[in-house]
Amino acid sequence: MPRPLSTKQLLTSEQVEFVKGSTCSVLDLTKDFNKQFGTSYSYKAMREIYKTVFDIRTIPNRNCYNKKLSPAQIEFIKAHTDPCLSATEFARLYNNKFGTSISKITAIRMRLFFCPGFSFNMRAFIEKTGPERRDSMKFENTLSPAQIDFIKSHAKYITVSKLANQFNKKFGTSFSDRAMNARCRHFCPDFRAKAIHKTPLPIGEDRLFKKSGRTLVKVAPEKWKFKHIILWEEHSGKPVPTNHRIIFKDGDTKNITIENLIELNQGQLNFLSRNGYLNKGEEILNIGLLLYEISKLRIKLTSPGREKWARVKIKKEISEAANG
Repeated sequence: MPRPLSTKQLLTSEQVEFVKGSTCSVLDLTKDFNKQFGTSYSYKAMREIYKTVFDIRTIPNRNCYNKKLSPAQIEFIKAHTDPCLSATEFARLYNNKFGTSISKITAIRMRLFFCPGFSFNMRAFIEKTGPERRDSMKFENTLSPAQIDFIKSHAKYITVSKLANQFNKKFGTSFSDRAMNARCRHFCPDFRAKAIHKTPLPIGEDRLFKKSGRTLVKVAPEKWKFKHIILWEEHSGKPVPTNHRIIFKDGDTKNITIENLIELNQGQLNFLSRNGYLNKGEEILNIGLLLYEISKLRIKLTSPGREKWARVKIKKEISEAANG
């Protein structure tokens, strides 16, 4: 049994050219085609012919752009059907000519709507443009030496997003994070987007710990210590015990002076934190410590079997707490 002919083989070359040259909808094309060649194709059959001739899966609706675009804009789109012209370059030319701001995706859709057989051919682009165009597209020829040095000196120490923002602000460009990532990989072979190498600080330098607002000091390679703890240990001459904490009396973590520091045990710190006496000034802190001592003595007083010796000791401790 002979193999049936395809839709394209059933049409003559004149009919194929007629379909390719159409700029109207499929419904109008069906009427014009039947009137021109005396056929009786239905709308459904003409849709299949249209897809076969242009080798596409879906048929674009050109009526939406026919109503929005002027004849000059439509002619401009039809005149730029070169498969070597990228969508980005076409969008730039179109926006410069008509003062619009279409995106790359819109440019692709518009060219497909008015030129259904259009497709960007990278191989044809390379063969047509030759080595000169390819060399002009290299990063070395599109960036200045100052821009290249900026990327090389900052790529390993900050994220791609921050690098793109700083680069655009300094040189007045508009590179996206993805474009900056490609340039970082090109100029820095060892670059990895997620592996950010921070600049090593010398021993003795300090930096701010963002979570608590306290200051850290580098005491050894890859070892940091809080600055207020170092000051307290230098003043007392001994390290802070394991169950003790050094806090700021006024709650200001930037006021690192020995007069603003106080050593508390874990019980005192828990009591002050639970009752809201921390970070509210030195007077509130002293009141909280006095109440802690009173609550501690009250617990001793109410303990069974300790009434005889506790009374004298409690009176002594209360007087010491009030005077101290």
